[in-house]
Amino acid sequence: FTFSPYLGWNNGVERYELYRQLEDKTGYVLYNTYPNPTKDSFGNGKDHYGQRYRIKAYELNGDRISWSNDIVMYYDPIIFVPNAFTPDANGRNEIFRPECSGGKDFKMTIFTRWGEKIFETSQLDAGWDGSYNNKIAQDGVYVYFIEFKDYKDKIYQFNGTLHLLR
Repeated sequence: FTFSPYLGWNNGVERYELYRQLEDKTGYVLYNTYPNPTKDSFGNGKDHYGQRYRIKAYELNGDRISWSNDIVMYYDPIIFVPNAFTPDANGRNEIFRPECSGGKDFKMTIFTRWGEKIFETSQLDAGWDGSYNNKIAQDGVYVYFIEFKDYKDKIYQFNGTLHLLR
């Protein structure tokens, strides 16, 4: 994200404020403040698919403000699915959980290699703890199927294998 200085005031600009709106969800909210025009990077797309931004400039030693035009960004969904996890009670890598941004209506199903469904969730932060029927599942290869929608209701589907290691 880059913006240039406002040039309409003889005294110059005191500060700039960046405002952001999540499309169809919120009004504009103050996101960041800058003393000068700058470049900035944001790890966006996790909050919402479509985001609008605008800059508000404040006149130096004056009472005028100026709003920029709106800029709209649409983020493609991103998903990272690990290929292994180790639910061995050491506090690290205990849950099989994909990282997903720009998605909603998430569903994940885990199957044995013989096609038996052993886990299902519609909550992205739930993940699979490596158990089945309240018992420790065997080491080995399992199959996952993930489906989610983006904020424009486009459906994405992913499948693959994961390794449960103890």
